[in-house]
Amino acid sequence: MSEEWRDVVGYVGRYQISSHGRVKSFRCNKGHKVRILKPGIHQGYHIVCLSDQDRREHTRRVHSLVLEAFHGPRPSGYESGHLDGIRTHNNRDNLRWITHQENVNHRLLHGTERFGSRNNQAKLNERNVIKIRSLCQRGLTQDKIASQFGVKRQTISDVLRRKNWGHVKEKA
Repeated sequence: MSEEWRDVVGYVGRYQISSHGRVKSFRCNKGHKVRILKPGIHQGYHIVCLSDQDRREHTRRVHSLVLEAFHGPRPSGYESGHLDGIRTHNNRDNLRWITHQENVNHRLLHGTERFGSRNNQAKLNERNVIKIRSLCQRGLTQDKIASQFGVKRQTISDVLRRKNWGHVKEKA
């Protein structure tokens, strides 16, 4: 597939985005008039820093630039989706505006949903969850269990009701 270039929305004449997810700058910089920007990575996504006419810098996700240029503005209630689940694959054919639920379904399908111990903000892990359920069955109060694991009582309640960590099964 040949590469097509379009103006970056909001940066006409300054930057272009390609159908392959490359960003071209037309700003004079170090003697070069045109150059391809090297993207950084933030939270697994390609990002670039763009300067507006007032020289203020704005960090933008490359996939959003591709979507805006090739699929139009983001519809209300929609978010960006990588159809193959690869956050750095920013080809226009791999990107769509989709609902949040469609995005969750894609992440589950591709195994990229960050739940359980794969969530880097989780204070518990699967082994803890099994232990918490066992301690509760032995009669320990939720307050004591919460204190033991350094979490709030509500977290213990959510684990026991399987509101959180519902995917964890006790070993038979």
